[in-house]
Amino acid sequence: MMMKTIKYASLFRSEAKKVHRSKRWKPIFNEPLPIEVTGSTQYQGLAPFDFVVALLQDGQSLPSYFYVHPLTLPRKTRANIARALNKSVNEVQCLELHFDGHNGDHLLVYSSDDDANILYLIAIGTHSDIFG
Repeated sequence: MMMKTIKYASLFRSEAKKVHRSKRWKPIFNEPLPIEVTGSTQYQGLAPFDFVVALLQDGQSLPSYFYVHPLTLPRKTRANIARALNKSVNEVQCLELHFDGHNGDHLLVYSSDDDANILYLIAIGTHSDIFG
């Protein structure tokens, strides 16, 4: 399988700048995940953000630790995502994951198009940043 190309929504770009400057997000970008999460793989030693993006780009499933689940976004937002992926609104599925486990508040919202080999990063932040 070919590695997916990453596309970024404008919301992701603006929020990513904020979270990179925040001390609260340091573990997500700088501290390696424990081997219990990564397993004995080529991804061992990666920080949560790098680990998640690497797996998603490679088309692999994420460990349950990240609590990946579907997310229903407003139709207008889904329409923007559909345009970026060159899909119909009904074909767009958005997912949310928690970088720091099921109860964590460090989130990534994304969509993936396996046919076009695209990983679309939609938003990054806390619940209040993204949904507040």
